[in-house]
Amino acid sequence: MFKKIELEKNNNFQLESLEVGLTSQCNFHCEYCCAYHKNDKAVLTGDQVIEIIRQIPTLKRLKLSGGEVLLYFADCLKIIAYCAEKGIKTQINSNGSLLDQEQLGLLRQNGLDTLHISLNFTNAQEHDAYYKMGLSVFAKIIDNITEGVRQNLNLMVETILFETTEKRITELYNYIYALGVRHMELQYGISIDHSGWNKTIFKEKVNLMITEIINCKKPDSLVYFSCLDLADYPTFREQEEELKKQGIFFPRCIEGKKQLHLHSNGDILICELGYPVVLDNLFANPGAFVDIYSNKMPEKLTDFISQHPCRKNAW
Repeated sequence: MFKKIELEKNNNFQLESLEVGLTSQCNFHCEYCCAYHKNDKAVLTGDQVIEIIRQIPTLKRLKLSGGEVLLYFADCLKIIAYCAEKGIKTQINSNGSLLDQEQLGLLRQNGLDTLHISLNFTNAQEHDAYYKMGLSVFAKIIDNITEGVRQNLNLMVETILFETTEKRITELYNYIYALGVRHMELQYGISIDHSGWNKTIFKEKVNLMITEIINCKKPDSLVYFSCLDLADYPTFREQEEELKKQGIFFPRCIEGKKQLHLHSNGDILICELGYPVVLDNLFANPGAFVDIYSNKMPEKLTDFISQHPCRKNAW
């Protein structure tokens, strides 16, 4: 399972997961987007990423994200095929609008483990009112989700917990389930200082949203609540083991402990979400990934692990 690393206890500081921002370019312009250096035109090629992977013998999984990473489909395919050969799990994070039936088949044939698509609306009118992408784009995304299900791709659909989805979370769950998707991620929306986005919701409302999902969840689906700290939710912390049996999980944050982010300009980040602090640059220091974990950990990293400043505006 791709999310296995996030479900383990984080007591081993070793780079096991890498999220590669192949590009910051995107066909969408989401206000909550956390893409680092949105206007950066740099792109990592498939060959460059493969060479980077070769230098990290501890790597167990690789996420390809952006921007919209599928703008560079051929590079994605090359990386996925290499990782499949080496036993490294792969995930693509996408808005789902650029795929077609043939490409979905190629992703599956080349060994993609998880296709991760974002969806925050259940109809074309509301989707277009928010994203301003045209009514046909929503239909394209839904077609690609259903085609991915038909082709037996491991499909994860993600919804962000923020003001816009607060009152429609049950509707979204039921809609996504009806599409045939059985893996759903609900990610708490984190404040993005570098973009000014701050439409987060308070703990009490998150509690209600989690309860709604527990009450409506179908037995054959799996639900992951990410970017949440169960210390803030004592009721669910007490119920965690029982909820796991029901297919409801609260993945641990592995940013900096087992996962780092690589931007297309070479910057190595602790977390791209709400805390895009640069630890090193791979192009300036080719041994950066080894240095970060083998030497004394950088102060920025130890501070992040102890304080989780990305969540400082949560409540």
